[in-house]
Amino acid sequence: AIAPEKVFKGQTDVPLLHIVVSVKGDNGQLSITQMQAQMQGDAPIHIYKVYATGQENAFATTQTFATNTHNNGTFDGTYTIEKEGEYHFWLAADVESAAQVGQTLIASLTHITAANAQVAPQTAEMAAAIIAQGISGMLNVGPNATYKTIQAAVDALKDGVDGPVTISIESGKYNQRVIIPHIPGLSPANTLTIKAASGKRGDVHIFHNKFDKGGYDPDQMANDYGVVTFDGADYTTLQALEISTEDLTYPGVIHLRNESRHVTIDSCYVHAPKSSNIQQKVTLLNMYAKSKANANNDHLTLRRSLLEGGYTGVRLGGTGFVSLLAEMGGQVVGNVLRNQGAKAIYVAREIGAQVEDNIIENETSTHNDFNGIDIDASGSVQIMRNRIRLATKEYCTAIYVRNMSGTLASLATIA
Repeated sequence: AIAPEKVFKGQTDVPLLHIVVSVKGDNGQLSITQMQAQMQGDAPIHIYKVYATGQENAFATTQTFATNTHNNGTFDGTYTIEKEGEYHFWLAADVESAAQVGQTLIASLTHITAANAQVAPQTAEMAAAIIAQGISGMLNVGPNATYKTIQAAVDALKDGVDGPVTISIESGKYNQRVIIPHIPGLSPANTLTIKAASGKRGDVHIFHNKFDKGGYDPDQMANDYGVVTFDGADYTTLQALEISTEDLTYPGVIHLRNESRHVTIDSCYVHAPKSSNIQQKVTLLNMYAKSKANANNDHLTLRRSLLEGGYTGVRLGGTGFVSLLAEMGGQVVGNVLRNQGAKAIYVAREIGAQVEDNIIENETSTHNDFNGIDIDASGSVQIMRNRIRLATKEYCTAIYVRNMSGTLASLATIA
């Protein structure tokens, strides 16, 4: 049982049970075709799901074995095992937004069907969680507001949310760093929006001009941060904010790490001084994923924003290990990227990247190989309707294609 003690209405992919299937000896192909669970809780559930992660012992939602919307605990699917080892499955639930505080989720595994035979679990485990009260609504930030700093408002959400939350920031300059961690309850229904109260880009300016790398750190890249850092936060939007640094040693002005998924940067102004120096490689919107399975920051959206200066405008991509599933679903749409030092848009091993309707302008870079778009992507990649105007001091390329590979069903397109 891996259920959290508390869950929230509207929360999705709540892990309940970890199911380990151990296969020994040479069985040829072994097919798992059904899992049967008993559901006893009274919380309304939109859908139950069983995910498969192969021999990776970490919860992830990238491969679905089966789903069930009838609350009868039957999961019919197909999963083929071809060699001995331990294979991991995860029972999870999406909680309805109509769930009430105090209602419960209770689940236990009855059996699985493998090679047409029912196999009962060696140990009986019961997962139990209770619907808890979370935060929702508006949190105000500013000199005259409840929260004096943006971080204080973010920290107020640490115990969980059970509805949409907006952090509304009064106009002014905020000399501070912001870290947005994993917040329990965030989901497609329970979103977090951090925005200027006025709705006007430029009225709220978040900045920080001193990056402190500290002493020797063998895992420095995993611990790097930005002026605003997404540190495992999901379903979070920055809207109509100005965010900047003057310190070119910052890895990113906005920085994503630790499986921050479904993050949206909307109508923002992100800037730093232009740099062509490889020792000062500030990226305006940067991403980092550890070299392990299912650690990517999937489904980032950058839209309707202005990005000026820096070494790179936006870096879209996750783990560089070719044996691991690449990051997916990134969108860079309807932005203006102006006068970066080396690259405006860098797409590194992204599945299904969409780079559309952007304006890329550069007449100041002294880099000896400036790229408007530098791309390595697969699947239904769409590079479309971008306007690129380059008059740099040295050699430049509008679109540098390292690799684009689609299929008949999922075409890769430049148009």
